[in-house]
Amino acid sequence: MKQESTEVTACNIRAWMALRKVTNGKIATSAKVSLVMVSYVINGHRVSAPVIKTIARLCRVSVADLLAGPEAAEQNSRRAA
Repeated sequence: MKQESTEVTACNIRAWMALRKVTNGKIATSAKVSLVMVSYVINGHRVSAPVIKTIARLCRVSVADLLAGPEAAEQNSRRAA
């Protein structure tokens, strides 16, 4: 079960990045980490709060929305309206 949730989270992060056209290079530069570290976080192999916060900031979403994915964020905003 843990592996599945990690994969879903990684897919959600990649979806936001694609939607907002945020590259691994932009994240690495902003977070002052290597491209390898960014790749590990994006693919769910490592957890790094600073990198995740940087991705959320560059994607212009909250960390919660980043981890939930664009579809979940859109559904939540429709419910709130």
